[in-house]
Amino acid sequence: MKAKLIILILLIGLKTVVGQEIKLDKLSYYYEAYKYIKNQPEFHNSNGIAASDTIIFIDYSIFFDKLREENNYINEREDLFFYLDSIDNRIKFNPFYAVEIKNMFPNIPFFDNILFFSKVYEKSLIVEVFNSKNKENNYKKLASFSMSTIYLFYYDDDDKIRKVFSVNMAYD
Repeated sequence: MKAKLIILILLIGLKTVVGQEIKLDKLSYYYEAYKYIKNQPEFHNSNGIAASDTIIFIDYSIFFDKLREENNYINEREDLFFYLDSIDNRIKFNPFYAVEIKNMFPNIPFFDNILFFSKVYEKSLIVEVFNSKNKENNYKKLASFSMSTIYLFYYDDDDKIRKVFSVNMAYD
């Protein structure tokens, strides 16, 4: 009886630790990014864009070349790379479920594209979009031998999109 009680207490404690939701910052960033992507010409003729409710980590260093050009980092190439790499290492996290995303975006049963959000970092957000005509919504499966477009959004003090960078990614 005592052993069952201890097991029950441990299971309840584990459920409390594991079952805690991670709250997202700046929900408006996610909504604004979704609207921006949905309005891009390449998505006008698609059957819609689904938003995954799994928040994933996406490297900032992917945008090295774009940010170097934008900020005229010609001679400080290594400094920029180390800066972006340090951001990636500082904010790295495991994928997690976000009920806010699930509730914010409609469930689209037939979609041609799916996007994955990363977490907000300071005034920025990274979003990755895959073509998913086979209705796949598993990030690891989608990122195997496929292509995607990754967007980096910067926001102003009024939480409006200030600047957007995008890169095409080929996974082999």
